[in-house]
Amino acid sequence: MFGANHILSIACHGSADAKVLDSSIPSLGEDTLSSLIFKNAAVRGTKTAIREKDLGIWQSWSWADVAEEVKLLAGGLAAKGFSRGNNLAIIGDNRPRLYWSFAASQSLGGVPVPLYQDAIADEMIYVFNDAEIEFAIVEDQEQVDKLLEIMPQCDKLRCIIYDDPRGMRHYDHPAVVAFEDVRELGLKFLSEQPAFVNPNLTNVILMTFRSSSTPLVQPVSPKVYVSHTKRV
Repeated sequence: MFGANHILSIACHGSADAKVLDSSIPSLGEDTLSSLIFKNAAVRGTKTAIREKDLGIWQSWSWADVAEEVKLLAGGLAAKGFSRGNNLAIIGDNRPRLYWSFAASQSLGGVPVPLYQDAIADEMIYVFNDAEIEFAIVEDQEQVDKLLEIMPQCDKLRCIIYDDPRGMRHYDHPAVVAFEDVRELGLKFLSEQPAFVNPNLTNVILMTFRSSSTPLVQPVSPKVYVSHTKRV
């Protein structure tokens, strides 16, 4: 899926006696990544959910932190027009915000579509058109440039959200927007529609890239990869 230049430590727990995080979140199951995040935020909110070692320094986020970030990103995506049934391309290294993007898209009834950041242009074009992808969340300038290059050949692509702002100061393309700006949109959106996010929805589409043909599309149900995550 993603690269491995950053070290991540992720804890995944389920609980049969979890309480709902707040009144804006519906009753929670354990069938999706997003529902597990919100359930763990309810029962072990201050415990560490994910750590990232970047430039030799560990940074940590609690389950409550992650749930809040997922909720804000989901609200921001909704404010930008992302809706149930949409597919969200996710491209970059193993970074916390890209994992949160998985859960955020699911919480809106969308489907995350992770892609290798070193996939060649033709492979990217095929996936974007085959999945009719309108939205992408990417790590940095390199991925933004790649998507802007193939955008004329991707009929649906209209929004590229980037995480790392380095090198992005002078970009003024209308389709390109900073992760922080989408997060702020989410804060405003959820203040007006606090019950909009539902962490119990949807699945994921995985792409297997092959050297001699087009990528193989592999839909995966949420129960399958949540079950696998618990075993790991």
